[in-house]
Amino acid sequence: MKPFKFKIMILSIGLILGLAGTGLAQCWFIPRPIPPEIPNPVPLEFPVLEKETIHFSVQEQLGKITLEQVWKNPFDHPIEGRLIFPLPPDARVTHFEMTVNDTVFSGKLYNRVKARRIYEKIVRRLRDPGLLEYFNDRLFQTEIFPVPAGQTRRISVNYQAVFPFDQNMVTLKLPLFVQKFAWRRNEQILPKRTLVISGVVRSKSPLKTIYSPNSGVDILQRSDHEAKVSFEGTLSDQKKKEFRLIYSLQKDPVGLSLLTFRKPNTRGYFLLLASPSIDQNQKQSTPTDFVFLLDRSGSMSGEKIEQAKKALKYCLNHLKSNDRFGLVTFSSDVEAFKGELLPIKTWRGKALHFVDQIDARGGTNIQGALESLKRFRGDSTRPLEVIFLTDGKPTLGVTDESELLESFRKETKPNLRLFVFGVGFDVNTFLLNHLSQEGHGMVVYVEPESNLEVKISSFFNKVKAPVLTNISLNWGGQSVQEVLPKELPDLFQGGQLIVAGTYKKSGTFQIGLKGRFRGQTRIFKRKFNFPEAANENDFVPVIWASRKIGFLLDEIRWHGENEELKNEVIRLSKKFGIVTPYTSYLIREPEQPLVLQPTAGTPPTPQPPRFNRSKKIFLQDFVNKGAEVSGASSFYISKSIQNLQQSRVVSSESEADLVEFVAGRSFIFADSIWVDQRVESKSADVTVAFGSPAYFDLLKWHPEMAEFFALGRAVKFKFAGVVFQISENGKEKWSSNESEKYRRLAP
Repeated sequence: MKPFKFKIMILSIGLILGLAGTGLAQCWFIPRPIPPEIPNPVPLEFPVLEKETIHFSVQEQLGKITLEQVWKNPFDHPIEGRLIFPLPPDARVTHFEMTVNDTVFSGKLYNRVKARRIYEKIVRRLRDPGLLEYFNDRLFQTEIFPVPAGQTRRISVNYQAVFPFDQNMVTLKLPLFVQKFAWRRNEQILPKRTLVISGVVRSKSPLKTIYSPNSGVDILQRSDHEAKVSFEGTLSDQKKKEFRLIYSLQKDPVGLSLLTFRKPNTRGYFLLLASPSIDQNQKQSTPTDFVFLLDRSGSMSGEKIEQAKKALKYCLNHLKSNDRFGLVTFSSDVEAFKGELLPIKTWRGKALHFVDQIDARGGTNIQGALESLKRFRGDSTRPLEVIFLTDGKPTLGVTDESELLESFRKETKPNLRLFVFGVGFDVNTFLLNHLSQEGHGMVVYVEPESNLEVKISSFFNKVKAPVLTNISLNWGGQSVQEVLPKELPDLFQGGQLIVAGTYKKSGTFQIGLKGRFRGQTRIFKRKFNFPEAANENDFVPVIWASRKIGFLLDEIRWHGENEELKNEVIRLSKKFGIVTPYTSYLIREPEQPLVLQPTAGTPPTPQPPRFNRSKKIFLQDFVNKGAEVSGASSFYISKSIQNLQQSRVVSSESEADLVEFVAGRSFIFADSIWVDQRVESKSADVTVAFGSPAYFDLLKWHPEMAEFFALGRAVKFKFAGVVFQISENGKEKWSSNESEKYRRLAP
C-alpha cells in the first residue's frame, strides 16, 4: 500500500483516520463524539465494512443507482455515529434516500458551501486531509444511529442522477473511497471485504466505444442498444478513487471517441477509441480465411495436446458460414489437411475427424510449418488469419531465428495476420515476438499450468470476425506525437481499438479512420475538440506512459541498454508512478506487520505489493536476464512488457509506493514529505500549518489545491510560481497583505 498518502484514501463508513489501508466505500462513518485531538496511537474503534454492492441502470443519460453496504461491529459494545455521502460532482441528483436495515433514515442534503464547513470541521478535528478531495462536492448527512455490539447493519442508498454528455460521450462516475484499517486500540482488524458492481446501459441511439479505465471491469455488449457491466472481487482490487464508465451515442458503423488530459501551457495527452457496431448478421460480416498451425511435437503430449485439440475443434465449430480454413500440424514432419483453403460449410465434419486423429510425437519443425503457408495464398481481398501454436524452440530444419524471420518476412502479405500462442517456458520469445510483429498480429504467452482450451477459444472469439482491416489514421492537421501502438491492429467485432499519444495544438480537428470495411475502403470521420486545458481524465497520461515504457523496455531488451533509453524509462516511471525494473526501489516491502501510526513525519509501512508471479520475475530479472530468449524469466519478461505495451486501464496492482500522480503532477515521498517534482528549490516560499485557518483559506481561494492537500499532512508543491509547504507547524493566519497576495494567484 501507499505510505501515508491520501489520493484515494477516504475512510469508509468506518474510518476517517489518516491511516494507510485497503478497501473501498462510498459512505463514511463519523464516530460520535468527534474528539478534539487524536493521540498516538489511535484510541478509536470503528465498524468493519464486509461487503459493498453497487448497481446502476442508465437510459441514455438518466441513471438510477443503488448502493448497499454491510457493516459489522466487531466489538463488545455499541458504536454510533453519522453517515455522510458525497454526491457525484457532475451529476444532477434528482432523488436521494438512505435506509439502515430497511428503516428509512432522515438526513439533509447540503449544498457545496455548507458541505465545505462540514468537511472542514471533520478534517480539522480528526486531522485527516483525505476528505479534502471532495471539498467542493455536495453531501448527504444522516442523523446519528447505532451499530449494536457484534451485529451487522445493512446500509442502502438510492438516488437518481443525470450524467453529463459531451462530444457525443456520456460519463458515469461513482465515487469509490479507500477504507482504512478497522482498529481495536493498537490491534489491526483485517476483515475479508468484497466489492460487487453490476449495471446495464440502454439507449435508443446505438452505443459505441464503451470503456472503463478501472481494472477488472467486464463489459458485455450483445446489441447496439444495450450493454452489461460487471466487476466482482475484493475491495482492494480498485486503485482509482471512483468507478467510471464512458460510452458514446453514434449511428456510424464504426464509432470514434476522444478522451483528453492537458495542463495549460504543456503538451496534451489523448486516448482515441474506436469500436464497431454489434452486427449479428453473418451475411454482412467480412468473409475471412483462417489457417491453423498446431505443434504436435512430443513435448505436447498428454493433457496439453488434448486441450489444444478441443480448442481447435471449438474454432472450427465457430467459423462463420462464409469463412474458409486450412489446417496444418507439425512435429518432425509437416502434415496438412488437404493443403488448401476450404469452405467451412462443406468440410467441417472431415476436418473435425482429422483433429481427433492428432497425436503428439517427434521434434519441432517451425521452418516447415511457416513454409506451409505458401499453400494458402487465398484471395488478397479477404483477411487471412493464421493461428500458430507451439510449446518449444525450433529443433529441426532451420533453427536460427534470423533466418526463420527473414524467410517468413518474404512470404508475408498485406492481408495476413499472424497470432502466436507460446505455451510454457521453453518457447523462444525472441522468435515468437518478432514473428508476430512481422505478421502484423500479436503473441499470447500461456503459462504451463493454464488451460489451453480456455485460452485459445477465448482469444478466437475476439478475432474471428474482423470488421476494419489495414487501418490508418488521418489527424486532420493536428500535431500528434509518440502515438502508440505504432502499427495499428485490425478492429474486430465486439472489440475496441485504443490509440494513445500526445498533442500540441488546441482547437477542433477532424479525425479520419481509414480501413478495409466489408471488402471496400472506407473512411470514418468525426470532429473532436482538443482542449487547451482538461483536468477530468487524469488516467489518460498514465495509460500513455505505460505503453511508452513498454515500448522502451522492448527496445532495450532486444537492441541493448543505453543511457538515453534507460533514463527515459526512469523519468516516466517516477512521473507517472509506474514500477519498472529500473525503479523497483520505489516499492517498500515490510519485514513484518506493524501497528500503523498516523503521524506526518513517519508514514506507515505499507502492505507488500500485490504483484503476481509474472511481474515479480520481470522486476527482478529484466536487467540481468532480459536478453535471454527462453526459460521462465524470458517468458515472464515478455509477458510483462506486452502488458505494458497493450495497457488499456490503470493497473490494480500496487505500483510505486513512493510516487503519486495527482492532477497531472508527479509527487515523490522523500524525507517524510510529498514533494511536487516541479519544485526545484529545497526551501518553500511559505509554510502553512495543517488544519489552520490559513490552510482552509487557500482551499477556498484555490479549490484545485484540494488534491495536493489530500496527499497528507506534509506536502510541498508549486502553485502559480509560489512554493507552498504544508506541515504541522507554519503560518496559522494570513495578514491582510498576504491574504490579498495569495487570493489573487492565478495557476
